[in-house]
Amino acid sequence: MERIAELAVPLDEIRNMVVADPVASVGSRLSHVMVGGEPIDRAATYGLVSNNDVYNGGDGYAMFRDAANVCDIGPDLADVTAEYLAKTGFTHPISTGMSS
Repeated sequence: MERIAELAVPLDEIRNMVVADPVASVGSRLSHVMVGGEPIDRAATYGLVSNNDVYNGGDGYAMFRDAANVCDIGPDLADVTAEYLAKTGFTHPISTGMSS
């Protein structure tokens, strides 16, 4: 969180970038996707930043496995988590209700 100020897009703008309806049919769940304040251009190519789990197909994102121009510049997310827990001790998870 200490690097929040370095984001190219302020956090209050990120909330307005995507409107999703998780119960809508597949292919119709996103009704409002904005990039740079403009509606997404379906013919354009956009860059995406993610962690290694997602770009390797985790959480059901198999479409990222064959992505072009993947640049892995950081440590594995599992390694970072393990290192953090080793340094700080066991953490008691808090349920957010986001996953089952």
